[in-house]
Amino acid sequence: MKSNHPLDLEQSFDQLYRENLRPLFQYLYSRVQDIHLAEDLCSQTFISVFESLNRLKSPDKFKPWLFTIARNKANDHFRKLKRQPILELDENIATHPLQEQAGNNNKQDQRILLEQLFARLKPAEQELLRLKLVAGLTFKDIATLLKNNENNVKKSYYRLLERLQAQVEYDNENTTI
Repeated sequence: MKSNHPLDLEQSFDQLYRENLRPLFQYLYSRVQDIHLAEDLCSQTFISVFESLNRLKSPDKFKPWLFTIARNKANDHFRKLKRQPILELDENIATHPLQEQAGNNNKQDQRILLEQLFARLKPAEQELLRLKLVAGLTFKDIATLLKNNENNVKKSYYRLLERLQAQVEYDNENTTI
């Protein structure tokens, strides 16, 4: 029997899976820093999504809903381990404009600097960067996921980038010979 749900399971789940697997995996990997664990969490997330897709009322909120489930899976994992997640930058993040502002240092130095800056951020700020830069979510999707206003999310994101850029410039000025 076919579902009347706008996200018909038989026709669109495969497409939703293909469209969202990579950003979801990158997001989860940035949280757990283990390929196999990120793959497991992706699988668990998509299983949960598949099992409860009929409960999604608004198809346009699929992506925030998907990432909320993934965040919960990652948080459950960390609760079990009782440790905080860190971010190790991968090549996708390393190509962000912030890195271009890091001066003439080599890529490894820039990467280390960004990792250090990231580690000093509050968990909510780290999460905002992960959702935008790693997962590639829109501000609208991030706002929905975080249960916040889209304009507030944008302001927070751009202020955070300005702060990080200023810190990168400050660090470059103080480490230049």
